Amino acid sequence: MIGNRKLYIVVNKDLKMSVGKTSAQVAHSVARLKIKAPRIVIVLQATTEQMHNLNTYLDSTEIGHHLYIDEGVNEIAPMSVTALAFGLVEDDFVPDFIAGFSLLRRRLF
Repeated sequence: MIGNRKLYIVVNKDLKMSVGKTSAQVAHSVARLKIKAPRIVIVLQATTEQMHNLNTYLDSTEIGHHLYIDEGVNEIAPMSVTALAFGLVEDDFVPDFIAGFSLLRRRLF
């Protein structure tokens, strides 16, 4: 990719997934988006409702995105919305529609 670009990933905080499960869901959503590695990746958290609303909004735009729905083999119920990856946006641009989302913070140790 040319230039400084960001990829946003939104994780469903309602599910209270383990660090490992969260990491896998992030990877699944990004892999389905089929993009080259961005320079900056920002991981946010949102409720299930916010994620559905964001997906609906992104459907009406030209921003590439993927909403990942898990099969529910472990930790969570089947057909749970776990992660949403979207766009590559210019480095100095923060979309207004994610202004209310907070960064995902997890203690790994």
